[in-house]
Amino acid sequence: MSSANAIPADSSGTEIPASPKPLWLESLDNGIRRAGDWLNPILVKEARQALKSRQFVITFTLLLLAAWGWTAGAILMLMPRIYYIPSGQFLLTGYYFVLAVPMLLVVPLAAHRSLASEIDDGTLDLLSVTTLSSMQIVTGKLSSAALQLMLYLVALFPCVAFSYALRGVDIFSISVLILLTVSVALLLTVVGLFLASLPGGRAGQLGMLVMMLLIVVGAQFAFGPIAVAIIQEGFEGDLDGFAFVVISTLLYATTISVILLRAAVAQLSPPSENRSTPVRRAIFWHQAIMTGCIAYAFWALDFQLNELFTLIYFAAAFWMIMGTLLVGESPILSPRVRRNLPSSFLTRSLWIWFTPGPGTGLVFAIAGFVTFAISINWIYEWAVISQLMIVQPRYEVLPHAMLLAGYLMFFLSLGRWAMLTMRLRGNIHPAVSLAVMVIVVGIFALAPYSIELFLNDYRGINWSRWQMTNWAWTMEMLLSNRLPDDVPYLVLIMGSITFMIALLTLGRVVMPLKMATPQRVLDEQDDERFEEFSTSDSDFDPLAS
Repeated sequence: MSSANAIPADSSGTEIPASPKPLWLESLDNGIRRAGDWLNPILVKEARQALKSRQFVITFTLLLLAAWGWTAGAILMLMPRIYYIPSGQFLLTGYYFVLAVPMLLVVPLAAHRSLASEIDDGTLDLLSVTTLSSMQIVTGKLSSAALQLMLYLVALFPCVAFSYALRGVDIFSISVLILLTVSVALLLTVVGLFLASLPGGRAGQLGMLVMMLLIVVGAQFAFGPIAVAIIQEGFEGDLDGFAFVVISTLLYATTISVILLRAAVAQLSPPSENRSTPVRRAIFWHQAIMTGCIAYAFWALDFQLNELFTLIYFAAAFWMIMGTLLVGESPILSPRVRRNLPSSFLTRSLWIWFTPGPGTGLVFAIAGFVTFAISINWIYEWAVISQLMIVQPRYEVLPHAMLLAGYLMFFLSLGRWAMLTMRLRGNIHPAVSLAVMVIVVGIFALAPYSIELFLNDYRGINWSRWQMTNWAWTMEMLLSNRLPDDVPYLVLIMGSITFMIALLTLGRVVMPLKMATPQRVLDEQDDERFEEFSTSDSDFDPLAS
């Protein structure tokens, strides 16, 4: 027996058993091993395929050659000033553009094509019959992309350190630049995985590839000036305010990534699974975190933001898209989903809005926006009372919140009825509801304008209350402070009446009853838990060997 594995003995020669691991260390070891077992099957496969692919080898080689070429060329251009003038900003700017191509372009596109090719070739169906879940498949693709991002970043890290040694750029700006670049790259990768998961055959995947290419190119042009400003200007001003902007941006990117990731997993999951509740949880936490960031900005940082109402418009657009997808869900719940429904009245009343279905989706979207609007209005009123903002009448939040809430209730209710009518002829994918909603909002915007224009012999017309369903013109009148004061109340009443009629027509669909779990399923679950416990107990028992 080697000395490393020998068991110590006392003075009488009796072997003393080794002392067991501390409980916290054993728990940490067990958790890490289980996490590795959960990730390893798909992560190892994806990492091997990605790192051995021609795309990675060529990209990595070109990255090193471009970094070497920029270093040599920049040094020659800066000679002899480089000896006595800070030159780190100039070199770091070039290094960013060298690094941005693989991180913001190559890796997201590669992740998109990797998942899309598996869907087209049918290999994803083979993975679905294994013990791997859809979440493991998607996170495996994302982890493989994150590994490639880390390799690209590590390869260029000596160049970044070299630019720091040349002075002119501080370590805080470099850290923020790297953090934001990695966050944007991961967000683009998640967007690519989400677009690849959308159905549509080869023609649809080709359209998604073109859309993905436009998104990553647009991200290059959008984030490039921000990165250059961070490098060139560095940090100036209030540290708390700058840190808040960075942290809130990272939180926003993270929550949006979780929503898209959950949506991609839902697309790849079988219809019998609960594909809607995880997405709704992610949406809920996204709004809660963003509301907390806004409240902190006004409470602790004294932000001067007279255009606070613009946040209402962003939230309305977000909930309009999310609500349209939710009301396009199928009203039929599988027995597996109904077995996991809450049983008591209190839990059903609070949790039922996270249950799949168009009726619960309608209430969830309306309640989410109304809650956000009320929170923003409270923040606004508190800021005005505390004299943190000098606000003009046109910047009041309440009229904008009422107008948008009314339109949201009106159009989502009409969209749900349109989707129910279409489902009478067959099953409809939730993505179709987006096209239906575009048609609905387009009709109610163009129809009243066209009718009044026709009645006026195609001469110029002014806005009137007959144009209340014309949301585009009415919003423009409100933003220009030319809308009558009673119109937001009228639009809210119109939307509330439509929403109440929609609620009355929901029936028992919005409160589905829980289905009892068959004894056969309970026995199978008990057997699986017992096997898992036995396996984990034998794996981690120090005396098992």
